Amino acid sequence: MFYIFSLLGLCQFPESLRPAKNLKKYGSWALVTAPTDGIGKAFAFELARKGLNLVLVGRNPDKLKDVSDSIRAKYAKTLIKSIVMDFSGDLDEGVIFQPTNLIVMN
Repeated sequence: MFYIFSLLGLCQFPESLRPAKNLKKYGSWALVTAPTDGIGKAFAFELARKGLNLVLVGRNPDKLKDVSDSIRAKYAKTLIKSIVMDFSGDLDEGVIFQPTNLIVMN
């Protein structure tokens, strides 16, 4: 968990430790599952703050819209695609994702 937070630059530690990485080198899009509450929501906001566009995947369309609207209000340049999907159900229907190099599975 420390590695993930340090990767995003969320930890405040002396400079002798690893500096935060430039996440844009992995691409301009990040996919975040369960972005409507808790850690997933924090990751979504932090990735938007770092300048990445987001693909948000969640089960509740109303919560996805609320989070998307909140992120857009704070980071207007961030592009957001919301996908309503429940991974516990039938996944026979194909879903085309935005080409993404950074995935946060929460």
